[in-house]
Amino acid sequence: MKEGKKTQLSLFEISDVYSSSNGINKKRKLSIIASGRVGLNYEDFSKKINKKYLTALFQEILPNEVFDFEILSRDY
Repeated sequence: MKEGKKTQLSLFEISDVYSSSNGINKKRKLSIIASGRVGLNYEDFSKKINKKYLTALFQEILPNEVFDFEILSRDY
């Protein structure tokens, strides 16, 4: 990493989440914590990681999947 450049930080976890309304239901969840800039080049450095960026990224990688991103407050 070059000094003075901000890099992104992305942490994630894939997990099965179970609920018990009308029997046992299982849903796979992906949790992401992302902060920072989209890229290190001059065009993308001013852009921050946001919901629109993540949606486009995941739709490019997995075009047949439906993603429902939810932004949570840092207060959690």
